[in-house]
Amino acid sequence: MEKSFKSIGVAEQLVRTATGIFLRTQTEELEISVLEDDLVRVTMRKSHPHAMTLPDSEIPSCAVVKRDLPGVNVKITESPLDINIITGKIRVHISRSPVRIGFYQLNGIPVCLDTAASGMGWMKDGPACFKTIPAGTRFYGFGERTGYLDKRGTTMTLWNTDTILHTPSTDSLYVSIPFFIGFCGNYAYGIFLDNPGKCVFDMGKTSSAEYMFQGTGEILDYYFFAGPEIKDVVEQYAKLTGTMELPPLWALGYHQSRYSYSPQDDVEDVARSFREHDIPCDAIYLDIHYMDGCRVFTFDQEAFPDPSGLIARLKSMGFKVVTIIDPGVKIDPKYKIYKDGLKKNCFVKLPDGNLFEAEVWPGQVVFPDFFKEKTRTWWAENHKILFDAGVQGIWNDMNEPSCFSTESGTMDLEALHGELGAEVSHAKIHNAYANYMNEATREAFRTLLPGTRPFMVTRAGYSGIQRLACVWTGDNASWWEHLLMSVPMCLNMGLSGLPFTGADVGGFLYDTDPELLTRWTQLGTFIPFFRNHSAVDTCRQEPYMLDEPYKSICRDFIKLRYRLIPYIYTMMHKAATSGTPIMRPLVFEFPEDPKTHGIFDQFMLGPDIMVAPVYQPETQCRTVYLPDGEWFDLYTGNVITGNRYILAESPLDRIPVFLKEGAVIPMGREMSFVGELQQVLKTIDICPSRNARSGRFSLYVDDGETEQYRAGSSP
Repeated sequence: MEKSFKSIGVAEQLVRTATGIFLRTQTEELEISVLEDDLVRVTMRKSHPHAMTLPDSEIPSCAVVKRDLPGVNVKITESPLDINIITGKIRVHISRSPVRIGFYQLNGIPVCLDTAASGMGWMKDGPACFKTIPAGTRFYGFGERTGYLDKRGTTMTLWNTDTILHTPSTDSLYVSIPFFIGFCGNYAYGIFLDNPGKCVFDMGKTSSAEYMFQGTGEILDYYFFAGPEIKDVVEQYAKLTGTMELPPLWALGYHQSRYSYSPQDDVEDVARSFREHDIPCDAIYLDIHYMDGCRVFTFDQEAFPDPSGLIARLKSMGFKVVTIIDPGVKIDPKYKIYKDGLKKNCFVKLPDGNLFEAEVWPGQVVFPDFFKEKTRTWWAENHKILFDAGVQGIWNDMNEPSCFSTESGTMDLEALHGELGAEVSHAKIHNAYANYMNEATREAFRTLLPGTRPFMVTRAGYSGIQRLACVWTGDNASWWEHLLMSVPMCLNMGLSGLPFTGADVGGFLYDTDPELLTRWTQLGTFIPFFRNHSAVDTCRQEPYMLDEPYKSICRDFIKLRYRLIPYIYTMMHKAATSGTPIMRPLVFEFPEDPKTHGIFDQFMLGPDIMVAPVYQPETQCRTVYLPDGEWFDLYTGNVITGNRYILAESPLDRIPVFLKEGAVIPMGREMSFVGELQQVLKTIDICPSRNARSGRFSLYVDDGETEQYRAGSSP
């Protein structure tokens, strides 16, 4: 613990509110509000002597969408020593001297307790809270993190950062989600620290008996989710921060990208090659070299003289085009976007009134202030040039935001955001910058392509980003270690409210090799977002470039992906309605089995398909843990009894995949792209159970393109 930590003091004044209590110490104010029987909000800040409730934070939350929770009836008891707030599911205990908070099950079992020595209080850099760690506790979540699934014993800084060559010890990455799940085997709970500035978590590294979370600014604002199951916590968090929207069906197909395909003849050659080699593909991405000198909302007239014609020809072959957009706007007095943004006062400024400038891909740039509504509308309108050309997806990149020329790698922390008179420093909202950029892109789809489902992919984000875009793990490398690392990264993002995630198949940096690309393609078949992407000056890694047998193996697995779309899309619908992750750690489905609690190199796709990727070269078999029950080998149909480890065969043309007893797996048609053939079920894999477990599957179907599903319409 830092010596500078100052703990909250003794309760001196108490006022009951409609949903909880408001109390004062000599220097702090604390409000505890029960929003639902299983959801409690705790807010602490420096004292405002004349206020009887806490004022709202000066930073409106972009994460919390469920603001109209009416609260619940609670029972409050008081004594000279403590206060108890009792709901239908939990009891919140507040000691008066000093103020400490504990969350208990109604049967008296402690769930989450402040430490006696510290509790809440203040560090040099902001408010903090210390809580106890019961023996056997594991911690999951935290958004995009390297390393293992369980984050106990680690420290983490959540600060969106353009990080290259991340390793298991890398700290800050592109996406910051200050939400985690504490799991003790018998129960689970969750905590969400709503703070878009820098957040620090010490999950038992400094002291194995306690963990700490710390935010930026003058307010500690966290939500407690009572569980009691991991599934409950995930759904409770999703209810508060929102769920993903259903993407267009083509977003679930195979996507091909490279930094960069240029000129346009190269793009058409890639498209033709996929069709000629009978490898399905739905989308081709254009990286920064499609633009005129990296100026956003332009096309390079030499490399892409006919973007509309190009995209029309690709469309006739069944391809969608997704274009990259970066937030930096090139400083160029002849550049329309720059001139218009200046005129409309849309760019971020420093406290002295000058524009904040930095160097990114176009050279010297300024940055849109997406925290202004008028800026978001202006940015949305500029997408017209892309949509008029036929672009159907937007890829928001470099939106941490990344700056090449600053010591911090991002904006000046004193730069100001927001409306005149209500500006907030960049330090306080850094992690939310990408959310508001994606809000602007969402507005572009709504206004320029009404009725069409948006497809957006973003590199950076904060809690709530799941409502706007899918996320990938950023600039990974063509290393076997990164193939493996992508699994727990995607699993923890799924547990953090981000179900539509993936990693660059084949690796982005450095040269891949045929075996690595094949194994990664096999894994990608079962990952929600399935995109192959590679960097400039690396070897080409389109699957049709491979020699045999690698090309045929990749083709077979990509075709399997298209057959699995009915199953995956149903999981997408479940995620869109309840927040349940699509790609799940084994502990999510089998929490009663202690052997599953730390497994990070296997996962469940939905409730019924277990995947065990191969992540080492020249591997012919690997160890797989099968929980209790019977499991069906996807390839042979052989039945294997679980509750044990097995050595599963994994020759080059397969990775271990098992179906849970009672599973009903709808399988669609093979096709070159979504929409080539009508989406009908080709087969249904049924895995009968010899036990009492009955098999059932509720298939979700809609038109896959429009937003009519919001009204419950289906074809």
